[in-house]
Amino acid sequence: MTFFTIAVTAILTLMASSMSNATEFHISPKGDDGAAGTAAAPFSTLERARDAARETMVDGLPAGGITIWLHEGLYQLEESFALDERDSGSDSSPISYRAVDGEQVRLSGGRQIAATALGPVTTADIRQRLGERARDQVLAIDLKTLGVQAIAQPPISFRGAALPELFATGERMPIARWPNEGWVTMGEIIDRGSRTGADDIQKGGTFVYEGERPSRWSIADGVWLQGYWCWDWYEESIRIASIDTTAHSITLAAPHPYGIGYDPDYVWADSPRKFFALNLLEELDQPGEWYLDTSSLILYMWPRDGSIVENDLVLSILQEPLVTMESVSHVSFEGITFETSRGTAIEIREGAHNRIAACTFRNLAQGGVAVSGGTDHLVVGCDIYDVGSFGISLTGGDRQTLTPGRHTALNNHIHHFARLQRTYAGAVHLNGVGNRAAHNLIHDAPHLGMEFIGNDHLIEYNHIHHIAQETGDVVALYTGRDWSARGTVIRYNFMHDLLGTGVVGSMGVYLDDCICGTEVYGNIIHKATYALHSGGGRDNVFRNNIVTESKHAVHIDTRCADIEAVKKRMPIYWERLEAVPYREPPWSERYPELVDILDDDLGMPKRNVVERNVAVACGEEWLHVPGMEPYLDQNRFENNLELATYEEAGFVDADALDLRLREDSIVFDEVAGFEQIPFDEIGLYEDEFRKRLSR
Repeated sequence: MTFFTIAVTAILTLMASSMSNATEFHISPKGDDGAAGTAAAPFSTLERARDAARETMVDGLPAGGITIWLHEGLYQLEESFALDERDSGSDSSPISYRAVDGEQVRLSGGRQIAATALGPVTTADIRQRLGERARDQVLAIDLKTLGVQAIAQPPISFRGAALPELFATGERMPIARWPNEGWVTMGEIIDRGSRTGADDIQKGGTFVYEGERPSRWSIADGVWLQGYWCWDWYEESIRIASIDTTAHSITLAAPHPYGIGYDPDYVWADSPRKFFALNLLEELDQPGEWYLDTSSLILYMWPRDGSIVENDLVLSILQEPLVTMESVSHVSFEGITFETSRGTAIEIREGAHNRIAACTFRNLAQGGVAVSGGTDHLVVGCDIYDVGSFGISLTGGDRQTLTPGRHTALNNHIHHFARLQRTYAGAVHLNGVGNRAAHNLIHDAPHLGMEFIGNDHLIEYNHIHHIAQETGDVVALYTGRDWSARGTVIRYNFMHDLLGTGVVGSMGVYLDDCICGTEVYGNIIHKATYALHSGGGRDNVFRNNIVTESKHAVHIDTRCADIEAVKKRMPIYWERLEAVPYREPPWSERYPELVDILDDDLGMPKRNVVERNVAVACGEEWLHVPGMEPYLDQNRFENNLELATYEEAGFVDADALDLRLREDSIVFDEVAGFEQIPFDEIGLYEDEFRKRLSR
């Protein structure tokens, strides 16, 4: 028996002993808060169990900690379940909120609607606004009868969630919209409008619409259009100010950050701008759709055949997180489903060593887990899908001192995310210093896969595919616009089918707008536009990567060479640099290249390293370096290999996307020092929190 085996056995024995000695409380939706909290007589609410735990800890934590067992059923929350420092455990006496093995436990922020509460629409003006086919099919309910007191109207402009959502038998129902699927494109731009915060006079843009459909809309109660108004990488919902049915034009009630239509300074971005209208009574025109009048609090819906049975309709109501953890340490949630809420499921602020394990997050308008501050929080073995925004957001570490946060997103399956906030809502966000994302499976999203900003993060062994499904100039792994954001390592990730839209398409790793000092090592990227992209940065390393069937394997450009133009357009570069003590220890020791950056040919892309990379079946320019001629000798390009076919490369099974290199691959002969990439270790793995793999 090895020392490692003995150590692991000892740890597991200690954990088992701690669990067996733990104090226990039980909760059930069928329980009673006046009961004893035992398995035979459980409490009914999380709050009562929390308070019982607090009472137990008055004289100190019990040996082995406390386990609060949640029994099967639906726990409907009308406010956040809040934990604070009083609810903390310790390393040897943790506090655990845990679903009983084999039982489905659901925490919901929704309100159930009984089928019997719905009735026909009888109000004349409402029936007139409905299409003839819908008038006798649509049913209505006054939400005040369910105890709903108010639902705020969406703001004039917003990104992400602004209204409740309706679910039937767990499936999200489409809100009434036009068109029913997809997008329509803007016609002629009459007025681009102002740019949010950039122009003295703020006004919305005006554009021509096609067809007659908008002429039917009553906009007095508010109609919003969600659109990609200028760029393929930034969407926003904006209220309509007016519709001119004679000129067939729509004027928006607020400016877009970049104006509507194309920025004339970027004539290369010329695909049609697109939008759709949402939450319109006049467009409630097919089974399954619904509309909410926030003024009267009446909900209208056209039931699907057989979709309405007793209590199978749920409207998301709770806007606050389902669970908040403020300055809490050594607390875990395990095996619980968080669903049907307008907010993020779990928010953790400060604290240390909290764990969210083997949980499911679904049907949420915001995100799964958001961590802000503290150290050593872990989200592991969770399934996150059908969320309106991000999956996991980890912010931690001190950038002033470069102290790491050590938060980790590990072995999570995150898919079909960013369905409301369609851009810059990644499966995982890393912010601050020294956080990690590893072994996550990420797929099916309109925009980016993962975003990171800050220093010394580790992104490894992730499998990312089929993102960028409706956007362009987008990426699997993204960061941008900070000279001081250095030290991150991106290694052993598999990224594929990153096609994007428009002229720019998508990237595998995008070091955007002068990001510096990032190491990209041992990744495999299949089917991207620009697989490895450095946008004007310096001190970046692209080494030992494999790129297949992409337009350009490596791209480096000179976008910051005209530094005066950059300073006028992007003062944020200087602001972010001056926000950290980059001339003083530990910064000056960790990143010596930063100390004199303002006097070191600022804006010149130099000291980048491109070596030991393999490009297979790529476009005509595997190395794309536009405008780099004056700077090539300031960078290193060596020992790279371009191959025309998969057969030449010697992959194990390229047709099945098994892109391991065979032992007899020519790569090992032609590229001195090339190291085999641990392809079979990438992605999800089975353990105590993930009993079976997802695909």
